[in-house]
Amino acid sequence: MDIDAILTRRPALVLVDELAHTNAPESRHPKRYMDVEELLAAGIDVYTTLNIQHVESLNDVVAGITKNQSPRDRAGFNHRSRLRH
Repeated sequence: MDIDAILTRRPALVLVDELAHTNAPESRHPKRYMDVEELLAAGIDVYTTLNIQHVESLNDVVAGITKNQSPRDRAGFNHRSRLRH
């Protein structure tokens, strides 16, 4: 994702796929959620997708169904983000 291009263009809203994705090594941030945090801090709204197993409050439910334990909350991101229903 070209964060500089997004920041230069300053759209009201940007769409970002796979919130929990690990970025390529040459990226500005190691994780996609960090890109989203930067965009939010710049006043740009973000719509994103995520795998439900990455939602901390549902982690135990998903693990019980899938028998697969996923990594826990991404550095508190879920608590700091502005999630819209």
